[in-house]
Amino acid sequence: MTETALDRLLDDTDAQLDAALAAVETGDLIDLADLPPRVETICKLAVDGRRRDMADRLLQLSRKLDEIERLLRERLAAVTPETERVSDPKRASDVYRATAGAPKSKT
Repeated sequence: MTETALDRLLDDTDAQLDAALAAVETGDLIDLADLPPRVETICKLAVDGRRRDMADRLLQLSRKLDEIERLLRERLAAVTPETERVSDPKRASDVYRATAGAPKSKT
């Protein structure tokens, strides 16, 4: 990938994160599934291309993802009664494994 193409991909992803952040701030529900893998790809391409000049911009992307996560966690906490938020490590493990395509734990 050329430097210009990588810069455009980063600009596009940055704009998508801005739009996602604005949507989450206004209470809209959005699908963010494609953004983390896209940011990961950009990071890999930047590292492979030794693009040190992109470090600050990549950090900004990471901070925007963190802010989106924080806002979503706040909204989830606001709509989920405390009695429903019982910690269940086995269930969390099974959900994680299912998402990753691994079999459920046997215990």
